[in-house]
Amino acid sequence: MIEELMKILSDKTRLRILNLLSIKPRCVCELIAILQLPQSTISRHISKMRLINLLIPQKERLFTTYRINNEFLSKYSFLDPLLHDLNIEFKDDIEKSKNIYIVDGKCNISK
Repeated sequence: MIEELMKILSDKTRLRILNLLSIKPRCVCELIAILQLPQSTISRHISKMRLINLLIPQKERLFTTYRINNEFLSKYSFLDPLLHDLNIEFKDDIEKSKNIYIVDGKCNISK
């Protein structure tokens, strides 16, 4: 399991996704809008993180949001300081995320 986790953490896109999910649960459309990456790329990275149970899906009306699994975090306590450092490293993503909101099951970007 630790080997798979290290592989997950070795990718910048997955770190950016974890950073955003450390703030709050998000749907794929939010991640697409913030990270400016194709849906297939975001979904592929989420799938890899779900395989090791790092992320948990939650069905919400018309879409699925993803959140970081707190049990996973408690098992691997070194992730807490990492998530804090990611907030600093990828602060631009966090700023972009403040302009994303969901209305009627669709992501919107406020200007």
